[in-house]
Amino acid sequence: MPIKNISVEDLNLMVTKRSDITIIDVRTPTEFKRGHIPGALNLHGEKLTSHVKGLDSSSVVAVVCQSGGRSQMACQALRRDVPGVVNVVGGTAAWIRAGLEVEKESKQMSENCQSSDTSLRRQTHFVAAILLVSALIMGFTSNQSWFYVACLPAFGLTLDALTGFCPMTFILRKAPWNSGVA
Repeated sequence: MPIKNISVEDLNLMVTKRSDITIIDVRTPTEFKRGHIPGALNLHGEKLTSHVKGLDSSSVVAVVCQSGGRSQMACQALRRDVPGVVNVVGGTAAWIRAGLEVEKESKQMSENCQSSDTSLRRQTHFVAAILLVSALIMGFTSNQSWFYVACLPAFGLTLDALTGFCPMTFILRKAPWNSGVA
């Protein structure tokens, strides 16, 4: 059985007339923050299938993405577990073109998060650079054992690149001058 497609206008009517509708936005969190249909849940990747299993099977689940491609694929993956799944044709882009309401993360909140993240990243890079340069200078001028100190920031930055966890950033986040930084 093919997936039912609905327009953004149909979705808007459903939202105003029904309470048993769930809107799932399968875009990335960054795309979602830029603007989404009010009340939509951002379920991207593995979150999608784990969350949908808890939904009432009699409710309508409207799946949306940016233009309709990813939501169509998500509907295909969900249709066995969610009989009422529908694809929103044209996605969020069509919703915006239709002049319908969009929720966005406040600009100030976005700038604060970005500047906090940038500040910590810059602090981490600065400390790593000081450690590396100092260890190299000391290794060339006094004792070659200092070259081993250069391994510490190199290891930390490599670990960050591979896993997303940077020990130096973790330590810097706890510094008093970074209080309130997420």
